[in-house]
Amino acid sequence: MCAGGFEELMGLSNRLLTNAQALAALTARLRLDDLGIEGDPSVRAQLDLVVDALGAREHVQELGEGERSVVLSFALVPRPGAGSRRESRPGGVVELRRSRAARGAGVGLRGGGSSDRGSRARHGGCSVLALTREKVTSAGLDGRITLLNQTVQELEDPDGFDLVWLPSFFIPEPVLDAAIARIHTLMRPDATLVFRMYDVTDENPLASAVHDLFTVRAGGSLVYPEDALARLRHAGFDDTQELERDWDAPLRLVVGRRS
Repeated sequence: MCAGGFEELMGLSNRLLTNAQALAALTARLRLDDLGIEGDPSVRAQLDLVVDALGAREHVQELGEGERSVVLSFALVPRPGAGSRRESRPGGVVELRRSRAARGAGVGLRGGGSSDRGSRARHGGCSVLALTREKVTSAGLDGRITLLNQTVQELEDPDGFDLVWLPSFFIPEPVLDAAIARIHTLMRPDATLVFRMYDVTDENPLASAVHDLFTVRAGGSLVYPEDALARLRHAGFDDTQELERDWDAPLRLVVGRRS
């Protein structure tokens, strides 16, 4: 396939994925009303932003209970997979599938409340940390990769670090500043922190709202470059700057140096 065809298909896939995620967000917002619960405030706020980007806020607010049930029935009925044929059987409303990023949280709830949620995550009844350790061992990298079961704000390392990679979308907002401060104390002189933010450079407000919802529901922090620079300076980092973006991945990077 030529490069142009690849880019066209990737662009189409991204647009379709955004639409699918927007439908899931709209359905989750309706489910909160249907169940009569508030859900996590930060997630609910992001759901409302997606609904606003869809131009559907007034429609959602005006729905009666019966009308909302009809919309939910349509949105939640399972569709046959691509290339498959569904057997004829009585239809019905199904449970809204939970996002993998939410790690089992209910509709409208936040996935994680502390920065150690990854160490406690389980997949198919197995510890994610245990599975990762098996992969490290099988690759023969035990001497190069160390996996720790602890929060980042409690991290200890007697040797210190020359380079730290910190993805903000894995760190909850309540502990983000503490994590940055702790990392600063563990870094060697002239060491560099690379602070990573998830960012969708898209003029489509729906795409931005959907991706921000994903970050918040996964338990991460919504951080933008100016905010990241201020946080790093407050923690004591020098020579802070945003790196010029010359990559396609939806990421923005801010760096800081410990003197």
